[in-house]
Amino acid sequence: MFTQVCIQTGYLFPGIHYRTEQLVVMILLLVLATGLHAGADPCTDYKELPFADLRFENNIYTVPDEPVTDRYLKPAWYRAGEEDMPTSPPKLMSCGTKFPIWLNGTIPLVSGIEVLRFACLVGATSCTREYMVKVKNCGQYRVYFLGRTSGHEQAYCFGVGESGKCMNSITP
Repeated sequence: MFTQVCIQTGYLFPGIHYRTEQLVVMILLLVLATGLHAGADPCTDYKELPFADLRFENNIYTVPDEPVTDRYLKPAWYRAGEEDMPTSPPKLMSCGTKFPIWLNGTIPLVSGIEVLRFACLVGATSCTREYMVKVKNCGQYRVYFLGRTSGHEQAYCFGVGESGKCMNSITP
């Protein structure tokens, strides 16, 4: 028995016939549902990382202060001024939080390159927990796709800085 499968004749699956209008609507819904549409460039479509001026390594967290937390950070592309995530573990209680998060890997050196990396939470060890992040080199700066952390008092670290001084801010 022969079953014809040909979209040109109006057959999408064996034995199932669709009108052209229904087929177009189904394809459009499929494209929207699976995210196959062209996305924006994260180098121009990013958010400023909240509290970027507090996230530097030399900003030591002290108890009366409120620690920076990324527990409620909305997953998105972020920029922290001209600063990058450190690629070596900072100390506990640095970066304005109790448990800082650093990039366990390299930052792409070539503009336009996007990479997937693991970021490590400093806790009992230098890498107590891992978070997946994306990093894209945008030439003069990098953007990071960051998600929320699993607990309070955990935050992504950016830059080294001098204690008591704000880091570079984003300039238009």
